[in-house]
Amino acid sequence: SNSEYGIEEIMKLRPVSFKYTNDDNHHLGFIAQEVREVLPETVIKLNEKVNDVLNPLTLNIHEIIPKEADVRTMV
Repeated sequence: SNSEYGIEEIMKLRPVSFKYTNDDNHHLGFIAQEVREVLPETVIKLNEKVNDVLNPLTLNIHEIIPKEADVRTMV
């Protein structure tokens, strides 16, 4: 089914560049707390401890872009 979200919500997302503490490579992504403000259904709370953080938030990227989607046809 169609989503209530559109390009306006996508444009509100702020991509960030970051490095993991054990990795010198740069990565691109989003801050889950910021995404939750725009697309709350795409953020889930893990029921575990990760890197000394209890119940961290993470993005369910398949809620944003379906696994079988051809991104070229979505633009």
